[in-house]
Amino acid sequence: MAKLKLLGDKIAVQAIVEKETKSGIVLSSTINKAGPKGGIVKYVGPGEDSGKMEVKVGDHIYFLWDGEPIKVDDEEYYIIVEDDVQLIIE
Repeated sequence: MAKLKLLGDKIAVQAIVEKETKSGIVLSSTINKAGPKGGIVKYVGPGEDSGKMEVKVGDHIYFLWDGEPIKVDDEEYYIIVEDDVQLIIE
């Protein structure tokens, strides 16, 4: 399995594609549409100029990104900068 080594303030996010409600209804994803997306942080760079990153691996976030994901070992990741993170769900 390949490991990603991100530079600067880059973050690799695995998008959440669908979500099941408490009643068992599966909501379709908006991941293919422009606008905010939900995901889980999988890799985090060291920060710009070795500064501290606010997000950490495992955080659930909403982020802005209109590009295409990259595929590594059959897993898709969005590579974003920390400024693209809109919120962290705690």
